[in-house]
Amino acid sequence: MEVLYRIQVDGFCLVTNDADYVPLCDKIHEAQKLVIGIGTPQAAEGFIRACDKFIFVGRGESSSQPLAPLLTELLTEIAVNSPKPVVKMESAVAETNQQGVQKILVQAFSKALPEDAQWITLSTLGSYLRKIQSDFQSNNYGHSTLTKLLQTLPEFVELKIEGTVTSARLKDAVNAKALKLNTLQKLILDAFAKAQQDDPQWISLTSLGTAISQVVPGFRLNGYGHSTLTKLLQSMPEFVEVQAVDGVNSARLKKI
Repeated sequence: MEVLYRIQVDGFCLVTNDADYVPLCDKIHEAQKLVIGIGTPQAAEGFIRACDKFIFVGRGESSSQPLAPLLTELLTEIAVNSPKPVVKMESAVAETNQQGVQKILVQAFSKALPEDAQWITLSTLGSYLRKIQSDFQSNNYGHSTLTKLLQTLPEFVELKIEGTVTSARLKDAVNAKALKLNTLQKLILDAFAKAQQDDPQWISLTSLGTAISQVVPGFRLNGYGHSTLTKLLQSMPEFVEVQAVDGVNSARLKKI
């Protein structure tokens, strides 16, 4: 990061197999620099995808082959490709993709933010997006960086830049909805913990409904836009599963 912001360079070469470097690749791409990766065939798939080019070396064992010629070739490639760090796809995000990215953004903000905060750095946001969707990439939604992707959603999210750090927050109306969802999920977690469960995972919706009423007396489903507990739970497929066996509806929490 020191080199990225203080020294004029055309690109970076990361020699590793580790997926923990994916957020660094994202930050380099945000600065419009090229990322070339070098690693063995055992390199993490997420890291390979995060690089503009990935070159495999060896088969995992120690190699006596000198790397100097290979590094010279890479440096030449960086010079030739600069300033075209990534393939640009600046077309408008399709409506279906836009809905998909909005959904995953709400989940990421909900998980990443403390209760008293709103803003989150893009590097942190990117990490949580990949925790929720392991193969998340901005270019899957038509943009080369997370910054550019978020800039296509001005009614949904806003950005701010302080020095070299870019942060984002959900717009007020969206944030209120996300907080409401977060509150509902906490309520359901408490209800699962309180309910008597014969099965270590599945619980009947009748028992779950009773537990919810005990946790929050006077709980009303229509306050969350649904007429039945089944429909409410089915609206959160990433959080809870619902099944019907012999006419009895049951639910269990997803393993997140």
